[in-house]
Amino acid sequence: MVTQAPLARALAERDADKPEFARVSAGDADPDDLPGSLPPGVRVATGEMPAEGDWSVLALLTNTNTPLRAKEICEQVEGAVDHRHVETLRMRLKRMVRREWLAEPSRGLLTLADGVRAPDRS
Repeated sequence: MVTQAPLARALAERDADKPEFARVSAGDADPDDLPGSLPPGVRVATGEMPAEGDWSVLALLTNTNTPLRAKEICEQVEGAVDHRHVETLRMRLKRMVRREWLAEPSRGLLTLADGVRAPDRS
């Protein structure tokens, strides 16, 4: 039976010279990238947080003053604008409208729903 310690040590030695495994001190880390960081939007009345998969969409719309179309959101969030990606994202956006995280003030235009805002980061 192989023990965990020698295996972990062997992997650490193998990967030690690779730059993607370089450690970043806590002081240099971006607080928004740390686990436990606040989501980009919360429901004001209840303090409810969105699903983590929806954070990128909410972060984009939190920083945008105008409603966006699914294709524009897809381009910003996923970096792709082919039909398959846009339609998959459109279904996710419609789900977020049903769950009242997003609002659709005009057909195809999406924005944050009333009562959803960026959390206080203090």
